Amino acid sequence: MPRHEAMLKLRPPPASCASNSTFVSLLSNESWVPGALCLLKAMAAVRSRCPLLLVVDDVTTRGSQRAIPESALTTLRSAFGSGSVMPLSRMSERISQHEARAPAAALGRRLKQEAHPSGWVQNTHGKLLLFALPGFRRAAFLDLDMVRHPFESGSLSHRL
Repeated sequence: MPRHEAMLKLRPPPASCASNSTFVSLLSNESWVPGALCLLKAMAAVRSRCPLLLVVDDVTTRGSQRAIPESALTTLRSAFGSGSVMPLSRMSERISQHEARAPAAALGRRLKQEAHPSGWVQNTHGKLLLFALPGFRRAAFLDLDMVRHPFESGSLSHRL
């Protein structure tokens, strides 16, 4: 028995997922599409009862191009289901709506939306926005680079 299968037998999967709960990942650019597909496959392999929601960065641009091209979004919607792929702008809109309704004194400090050449500021803020998910009371963030062996094979993509 492979080592990872033995580890899965230590704890059986829960019978169901708590209501209004989800796993969530942020796809910040096209280079993470294989990681998103790999994570989806890994969640199926461990028989996760909770859904996996993929939030895609439709806000950040790289020059004149969006960070995630439409062809990659089509692939992701096909694999995850269109209802499980959500644009990051939806969370940004919720923050803007809140700021418009709240008195200035009640807002306190806000996230700076400064550009940084490496994009780390936008990526970090995007991850923080995941906790403003509409419709969910609980969200467990899974970073796309967390899945490694045995799903890291370069030949995985042709099987997805």
